[in-house]
Amino acid sequence: MKLIDLNRRFNNLNPDQKIQNMVQQYDKGINKKFSKVIGRTDKDLFVKPDQQFELGSWISNTICKNTSAQIGFYNPYGIFGDIYSGDITVGDIYRICPFNSFLVCSKLTGRQILEILSQSVTLEKGMLQISGLRVKLSSFTEKEYTIKDKDVRLLDGKPLKLDESYTVGTTEFLASGGDKFKTFTEVSWKKTQIKLRAALTDRIKKEGTIKSKLFY
Repeated sequence: MKLIDLNRRFNNLNPDQKIQNMVQQYDKGINKKFSKVIGRTDKDLFVKPDQQFELGSWISNTICKNTSAQIGFYNPYGIFGDIYSGDITVGDIYRICPFNSFLVCSKLTGRQILEILSQSVTLEKGMLQISGLRVKLSSFTEKEYTIKDKDVRLLDGKPLKLDESYTVGTTEFLASGGDKFKTFTEVSWKKTQIKLRAALTDRIKKEGTIKSKLFY
């Protein structure tokens, strides 16, 4: 077998000027779009997959707002980068959210929600980012946390009731059992016409900033 050095072989080729001009025009348009400032943040927002973090909580809360849900879930490894203090551009949203999933909503029982939370704190796929709940981790072993139903409350302080149903918003990815969260597949989901990236962008434009806090 003979290896051919393609770099050397095609080193003297001249680019097609028409194609090159076309590419440059596309680059200008893309750069103009991606560099547009849509808001700002006053602090660094870092991705921390093994715990609840501010950027994840904000994204989950944005899902809640756009699906009219009580509770929102988002997978931490679906966030592909940090956002640093200062201006936020369109390009930043594409960078942290390259996979543009549709938002979906459904009703889950408290028991199903507890199963999802219990699986989340094994940290096998990172800790799901949540909105609409406050969760107290009951104990911690060398490998994982545990959760009991008494440790899960809604934001108004009411406990999660295992036999009651709650409206839940998430993405198509998790709803289809992504990251091994099979409990999501036990119900039928209503697909919205809203994609996650558009929801994030519209919210920043409307509010002007990302409010950095946990447990929206």
